[in-house]
Amino acid sequence: MKVLKKITLKDLNNFKTGALKAQVAASSEAVFVGRIVGSVRSQGVKASPYGEALCFKGTFVGYGQSGEQSRAVVCYLPSPVDQMLSDQINDLQGDKPQLESPVDFALDVFAVEDKCEAGYKYICRPLLETKVADPIANLLGAIPALSLPAPTVPQIGTDGGETPAPEAPVDPETPADPAPAGKGGKK
Repeated sequence: MKVLKKITLKDLNNFKTGALKAQVAASSEAVFVGRIVGSVRSQGVKASPYGEALCFKGTFVGYGQSGEQSRAVVCYLPSPVDQMLSDQINDLQGDKPQLESPVDFALDVFAVEDKCEAGYKYICRPLLETKVADPIANLLGAIPALSLPAPTVPQIGTDGGETPAPEAPVDPETPADPAPAGKGGKK
C-alpha cells in the first residue's frame, strides 16, 4: 500500500507523458485506468497548471492498473467526472465547501479513444450510489448485535419476585368453604 499526498489517475499509475494515449490506441476496448473509493468531507476549487481544478478532501482509496492500493486525504478526478461528483454532492447537501456529513462514492474510470488533442477521453462507471454517509450505521453494522436476557416484568401487587399462580375461578353457586362429604354437620 502506498500513501500519497493526493490521489489522481496519474499518481495511481505513474503515467509518463503519452503512456495512456498509447494504451488506448493499441486497444479496441475501454482501458481500465483506476478505481477510486472515497468519503468526501469538503470540496473546493484549486489553481493548477492546467487551470482550475475541483479538489475533494476526506478519505480516499485508489487502485491503479497494477491493482496496488493507495490512500490519501486529497483527491482530484478528471473532467467531467469531478464536476459530476460535485453536482451530486451539491444536490445532497447544498453548495457548501464544508459538508454537514461525509458523502461516499465509488467508481471505476476507463479511457476510450477520442479525436481530441489528448487522443482519449475518460468514462466512469459508478460502483455505488453517491450518498450521504452514516458512520454510526457503518460501525453498528461491523459489530455483533447486543444480546441481553429478556427482563422479567413484576406484576402489580407483588414484591417484584416471581409472579404468583393465578387463582382458580370462583363458581357463585358453590359455597366458599363446603363441609366435607359424608359428615352432615350433626353431632
